[in-house]
Amino acid sequence: MITGLIIAGGVGSRMGGNIPKQFMDAAGKPVIIYTLLAFEKNPNVDNICIVCVKGWEDKLQAMIKKFSISKVKWIVPGGNSSHGSIKNGVYFLNKQLNTGDIVIIHDAVRPIVPQIMLNELIAETKIHKMVCTAIPCYETIIATEDGKCGNVQINRSSIMRVQTPQAYNIELLYGGYKKAEEQSKEEYIYSNTMLIDQGNTIYFSRGFVNNIKVTTPNDVPLLESLLEYDEKDLMRI
Repeated sequence: MITGLIIAGGVGSRMGGNIPKQFMDAAGKPVIIYTLLAFEKNPNVDNICIVCVKGWEDKLQAMIKKFSISKVKWIVPGGNSSHGSIKNGVYFLNKQLNTGDIVIIHDAVRPIVPQIMLNELIAETKIHKMVCTAIPCYETIIATEDGKCGNVQINRSSIMRVQTPQAYNIELLYGGYKKAEEQSKEEYIYSNTMLIDQGNTIYFSRGFVNNIKVTTPNDVPLLESLLEYDEKDLMRI
């Protein structure tokens, strides 16, 4: 079984206003709906679990009904941090899923999700159990300690920019969060860095530059522009 774990537990403070960024409108739909529709469309995805910011569960249910998203099976409460929100979802799913099942973790505010990207991620995870979408780094990379200056260049060929979606075997994922809790190490943003710190190796599948994360108001017009493209074209530009 393959389950999409959509993280919508943040309040989006950098957006301003009273609406969490995942529920803001873009070209006639809430941002999260584009994300959910991509998982709904994929035939390899069996279920969707959403980690929802507290107080928005009823509004989310109404959106799901309005846009006829049938694969959403569970909604669980968000935590006090990114780590806490993902952990809530993982702990919940560990009780629902079976050995060998795959969980795809994805930010609700990354709404452009080409099907080919999901399919390649799933195929790689069936082999490696821990896979993240990633893209090469084309810019020059300079190390800095203060954010103001630097004098050491890092070889960009040794760098990968990791994104979501990320996919994991459920036992590996749950075991990682359990270990982090036992060690009181719960400051992680994403599961991949947590599992790497615990000695695991992450594999990469194809990401793409236009996998934007809606973080500030300036990102909404960009998203609306990108939504006009066919997803095959998006993977090329």
